[in-house]
Amino acid sequence: MPHENQPAALSGGASVKFDLADDGYAESVGGWHGHQLLVVGHGRIVAPKHEVFVVPEAVISAADIASLHAAMLDDDRCCGALPVRPEYIDIALENDPRFHARFSPRDDVRLKVTIDSVYAVIDTTTRREPPWPAGELARLLTPAAEPHGCAVAVTYTVEDLDPDALRDDMPWQPGEWEEVRERIRSEPHEIRVAVSAQAGATVAPSDGPRCLRSPTQGRTGGAQATDSCIPGAMRNQDDMVRVLSTS
Repeated sequence: MPHENQPAALSGGASVKFDLADDGYAESVGGWHGHQLLVVGHGRIVAPKHEVFVVPEAVISAADIASLHAAMLDDDRCCGALPVRPEYIDIALENDPRFHARFSPRDDVRLKVTIDSVYAVIDTTTRREPPWPAGELARLLTPAAEPHGCAVAVTYTVEDLDPDALRDDMPWQPGEWEEVRERIRSEPHEIRVAVSAQAGATVAPSDGPRCLRSPTQGRTGGAQATDSCIPGAMRNQDDMVRVLSTS
């Protein structure tokens, strides 16, 4: 679990810690006091009981990713799915005093927290298999991400399964799998684009919550979170999603 004497974040961003302070804030915005994380100096990430975390854009933008990851894995948290299953943090498009955990509109991009890392993810569905393999779509987005120390991954699923997973599940007759695979290509495909920072970074959504932000080294006082990580890639991603949605 996090400790108050933990080293300063590489990104220069705000530390995040599990917080049980019952000052009435969580309930006032539709959350539950037993489900909240404190972004030190900026505000709280809250959750209605038995629902995902929600946070105003202005609060999450300052959070150090490594510290956020550690806080989400805190053993003292009640009812968390981690480390067995990923958890999500939705980003509200309204800030205090308008923010409400249940009713504020949410961005299409949200944060996915796993045992290993934190990812910014966006999902869309196409009418059939896209014209590009998943690896090719990731490659198209990568040039805008790499200069900022970020990585892009793309996955395709059909009814939550890898479209090629059936190939090894049963003994197919010659030519039979090819026929089945062609039918799968005509079915709706769920597309997920995930972006992760490869070095110390903050969540900093400078163009809406659509990018991670990486640190600029060598300034007085250490690393500062100033260079946006792939705002261009995320804008390209938005364009790509619009194209995919009409496929």
